[in-house]
Amino acid sequence: MNPPTVDVLFLLEGTYPYVRGGVSSWIHEIIKASTDLTFGIMFIGASPEETNVMHYQLPENVVYLETCFLSQSLQPHIHKSARSDANTFEVMEAFHHQMHEAHPDGVAPDTCHGSTGCSGRAIN
Repeated sequence: MNPPTVDVLFLLEGTYPYVRGGVSSWIHEIIKASTDLTFGIMFIGASPEETNVMHYQLPENVVYLETCFLSQSLQPHIHKSARSDANTFEVMEAFHHQMHEAHPDGVAPDTCHGSTGCSGRAIN
């Protein structure tokens, strides 16, 4: 299933909606004040244990939430030495180039899906 189309996608590291604070507060207020727009949130955190409680009730115009936990998405690579694994460098270089390419259809590359540490869901 493809994620829903959103007007604004926030890529948030260690903040909204799982952590209270300044950045989270203003993100929440921007979303609440912009009822004519739909929002998606991609949250990046260290581990699910650190961010297991959502501290903000998502407004109705948040239609997509994806969570990526670095501890899980990197788990398969922890025991490999990057110096001895040329494939790791090739994958990282391809990712780097993909992120810097123009995307004429307006869709960003699918960077997180398929990784063991990410999960996305449409918000009803």
